[in-house]
Amino acid sequence: MNGVVVDHAHRAIMKADAAFTDLSAAMKFAREQATSLVNLERAALADRTLTHEGALLQIANAAPKSGERVAMRLDAARAKAKAEIDGIAKRTASPPSPKGRCRPGA
Repeated sequence: MNGVVVDHAHRAIMKADAAFTDLSAAMKFAREQATSLVNLERAALADRTLTHEGALLQIANAAPKSGERVAMRLDAARAKAKAEIDGIAKRTASPPSPKGRCRPGA
């Protein structure tokens, strides 16, 4: 019987770890996308074949697309982590105290 409880707890921990690993990966992706935009800006502004306005337009077109990808990834990871937190809270919540009984120390 004890092995079943340990196995269930181990699976719950692995599931929680996966949710938070996804959140960490999404945050890493956001940093990578920000770095890519900075590199694009530097390259576009250094490109002598583009006018200054053309370089700014290239950057302005890339930024929202990058932001959408980041937002989608962060939102999905956040939802997964929140669902896991809510599940843990539900599994570990204690039942309400019976009505009409005095609580210790009350």
